[in-house]
Amino acid sequence: MLSAYRHISLLILLAALTTVPGCYEEIIIEHENDFDGHFILKLNDIDGYTDLPGKRIFFTIPEDIIEDFSPHVQYSAYNYMIFKGGGLINDTVNDLGRIETGLPYPLVCLQNEKKDTFNIVFTTLPLIHFFTEDEIRDEPKSPGTLYMQYRMPGSGDVGSISFISFAGIEIRGASSMKYGKVSYGLELWKNKQEDDYTTSLLDMRPNEDWVLDAMYIDDLRMRNKLSFDVWKQIATVPANDTSRQFFPGINIRYVELLINNRYLGVYGLGEKVNEQLLGFSDDQLLEGGRIYKAIRWADGSTKFETYHHPPGKSFTWDGWEQIYPKHDTAWVPLDRLRQFVVYSSDSIFKEKVFQYFDADNLVHSLLFLNLIKGNDNAGKNNFLARYRSNSQFFMIPWDIESSWGLAWDRSTVSPVGFLSNNLYDRLMATNAGNFRDQISTRWFHYREGAFSEEQLSEIILSNYNRLATSKAYEREAATWTEFSIDPEEEYEEISSWLTERLDYLDQYYRALE
Repeated sequence: MLSAYRHISLLILLAALTTVPGCYEEIIIEHENDFDGHFILKLNDIDGYTDLPGKRIFFTIPEDIIEDFSPHVQYSAYNYMIFKGGGLINDTVNDLGRIETGLPYPLVCLQNEKKDTFNIVFTTLPLIHFFTEDEIRDEPKSPGTLYMQYRMPGSGDVGSISFISFAGIEIRGASSMKYGKVSYGLELWKNKQEDDYTTSLLDMRPNEDWVLDAMYIDDLRMRNKLSFDVWKQIATVPANDTSRQFFPGINIRYVELLINNRYLGVYGLGEKVNEQLLGFSDDQLLEGGRIYKAIRWADGSTKFETYHHPPGKSFTWDGWEQIYPKHDTAWVPLDRLRQFVVYSSDSIFKEKVFQYFDADNLVHSLLFLNLIKGNDNAGKNNFLARYRSNSQFFMIPWDIESSWGLAWDRSTVSPVGFLSNNLYDRLMATNAGNFRDQISTRWFHYREGAFSEEQLSEIILSNYNRLATSKAYEREAATWTEFSIDPEEEYEEISSWLTERLDYLDQYYRALE
């Protein structure tokens, strides 16, 4: 084993991602590293990330195949290294020849009488390596250091970028905790005092909070990301907030994750829905800005079917969680909204429903829910947000892994059937704002574009190829053996399911005309 590096003063180049790639802020931190094999080899000033159990060193490269890879090589833990049968000369440019993603390239590391052998693995996916000395639990976040290497989209031949930051990590998600592969929440910090640090990651919007989605029940490791890729095509800003240029949803990027020198597979690094993501200003609370999250079914409470009791002083109430504001409970707007949907007469509901909700958002939300047949999103796994007291609420879906023919327990979901809840049922029954006509008209409009089988199939194939060509599916299957992973078969199944689902929905919406 490699000797540990202790009490190292690390010079960190922290990518200033809000500026152009290549600009860096220099930060000195004192870091006590108790982890063997922290960094073994550098290529073009980028440290490889070491998976000690698998005896692998990971690097991000720009293409699936590089015909003539000639990086600047650096190492210090060993006297000499041999790669592909030839010696690596330290601190100089070495011709490594043809490089292909996913293939194991043996690296023999020599130091006096000691010899260690690793496999170098190249991937086109961004890499994250998190180090912490604490046990990672549900709460609170365990402090550590986050390392990331990646390439900015459209950066051409520019080399990989290294991002390093203090951060906290915790396990997240109620259902995912029962599986071996768990999801994580990340919070970026400026320093060891845990002051929040807001920045962009992988061209996503600036935030301090991020999610690492394990995507474990989904053999394709795609459905959650796919859903948001599609939602982005139709999601709109509420009519009375058109001055705010934001996408009311989240972005997700594929990464490969290591924690404490152990490879954990493919994850979806995603934005977290909070006041930062929605662009809330400092005075948004005074203006009436609110964010609520439906976290449980609660006997129909989050489907607007029931109203059990008034809210108290807790930040959770009857299946809902208050996300913003953070320090004082502010349930009155949601309380009034829920009572309105549950108790109002049909005439009052039809007259006033769009004083509470943004009309376009409700149309898009119902169309989207049924396109993906997201059974878990008909009630829970949604956010309700608004900007001001006189603004309408709008919905943002969340945690959409149970979709596109897959149930939460990995069983198959029929492409037949229509999803709804009491809010949508009342909109259909009263035809408020010509809602029935709207969903039919919009459906066939989107079938010519965002919901066309051709465009949806292209998004599915793009996500599939991103993981297949980098051999990430193979590494995932070898790392997590609880479920057998056959992505090629699953790809064929989701494609067939999509065809049948679109045919069913065409007939359903045509009957409404």
